[in-house]
Amino acid sequence: QAPAVQTVVVTVKETVVSEVTQVVETVKEVSVEASSTPWQAAEEPAAAAPFIGEPIRIGVQLPLSGSYATEGLAIKQAVEVMVDQANSRGGIDGREVILLVENDLGDPAMATQAAERLVGQGVTAVIGSYNAATTDPASYSCNRAGVINLIPSCALPLAMDKGFHQTFRLCFREERTSQATADFVTEVLDAQRIAILHDGSPDATNLAERVQQD
Repeated sequence: QAPAVQTVVVTVKETVVSEVTQVVETVKEVSVEASSTPWQAAEEPAAAAPFIGEPIRIGVQLPLSGSYATEGLAIKQAVEVMVDQANSRGGIDGREVILLVENDLGDPAMATQAAERLVGQGVTAVIGSYNAATTDPASYSCNRAGVINLIPSCALPLAMDKGFHQTFRLCFREERTSQATADFVTEVLDAQRIAILHDGSPDATNLAERVQQD
């Protein structure tokens, strides 16, 4: 058995050495070819056409400091990327998109003030807020002003069940999340006893209660 094993090991080593040698030779060839090619400066991207008309103002209202700052900053950065991409392509119908940002701290009182400031600056839409305590009062301000309200994360019914026709939720409702969680725990994990931990916020409390019911 020993000679056979030794033969296999030697063969494998020779194969690996051969493949490595081929890679090294290929890299050398590419390096020589690249060094012999005249250097050319990269072409500058074509300048975007100047914006026309009045800019489109979009408001973002999120908790950018405090307990929910991590989530709020992540959403804000995502919106900033989308605005930059839109403007790099000439905006919307040739109009520049301007982002106005308000920090509501995740606080209900601050949420109303933040929404009112954005509405007062003539925004077309408000993205936010994040948690239930701030989303609900902010949605009332947007509804009164006839401003579109895009809610990225609040899963509680709240404004969506109040007949606000310009309010749109971008995530699952709470009952869908709780049902999926309960199904996973009982059917996939086959757990007989579970413990539910939450931070006591309206969102977390409601989700915990629904998971228990489901």
